[in-house]
Amino acid sequence: MSLSNCVRCGKLFAQHRMSEMACDDCFTEHETEFHLCKDYLRTHPTASLKELSVGTGISMHRLTSWIREGRIQVL
Repeated sequence: MSLSNCVRCGKLFAQHRMSEMACDDCFTEHETEFHLCKDYLRTHPTASLKELSVGTGISMHRLTSWIREGRIQVL
């Protein structure tokens, strides 16, 4: 375990795994936004990227990164 700065808020946190880049608070917020996005896509399966962003309040940048990671698919 080592100390690291969160890439989102800059707060110092104890890094448990090498893959962790965010503190627990930011990680929880990130996952909450992801589940909000998935729920929106379940009810609006034909939503465009812009519609998804407006409908959820999640930035296009974050949505695009999830698309690149293969976490979500948008038509």
